[in-house]
Amino acid sequence: MPYEKSEVDPAPLRRLGDVVVRRRTVPGGTQEQLAHAAGISVYFLRRIERGVGNPSYMTLRRLAAALGTDVATLIAEAEKPDA
Repeated sequence: MPYEKSEVDPAPLRRLGDVVVRRRTVPGGTQEQLAHAAGISVYFLRRIERGVGNPSYMTLRRLAAALGTDVATLIAEAEKPDA
C-alpha cells in the first residue's frame, strides 16, 4: 500500500516554541543560557522558539531537561488549545 504525502501543519511547532519561550523567560533565563544548558546553538534555539525549527526527539529531551521538565510535559503544554 503506497503512502500518501501529507501536508505538515506548522501550528504545533509554533505552539511548542511558545511553550519553550514561556518556560525560559519565567525565571528570567536568556536564550544563550538555555542553548548552552541544552547543548544546542543559540541560532537553533531561536528557530525553535519562532516555530520554524523542527527539533529532534533528543534535542527535545535536552531542552526539557534544561527547562526542568520532560518531553511529555512540553508536548502536552504545546497541544493545549490556549498554548
